[in-house]
Amino acid sequence: MSGPAKGNTVFIPRIIFYAEDDDNEFPFKLKRKEFPVVPAFVMTSTRHKVSKAMTLTSTVTSQKAIKITVGPEMINVDGR
Repeated sequence: MSGPAKGNTVFIPRIIFYAEDDDNEFPFKLKRKEFPVVPAFVMTSTRHKVSKAMTLTSTVTSQKAIKITVGPEMINVDGR
């Protein structure tokens, strides 16, 4: 979480969707609960020979949303 709520516990409400049936074709109403979040997938693997980390991401909405953490042992002497 970033912005003014960073570091605080926040409440993310579920959104309830109702299917509208104007034709009254079905004798029931469809209801679905959903969280208003975008799913993301992150996987990290280390290649031992060259000591580089490779991070695979998908479903990222912007470049600002990507965060990559690198340990000090992964940085070469020249800073790369």
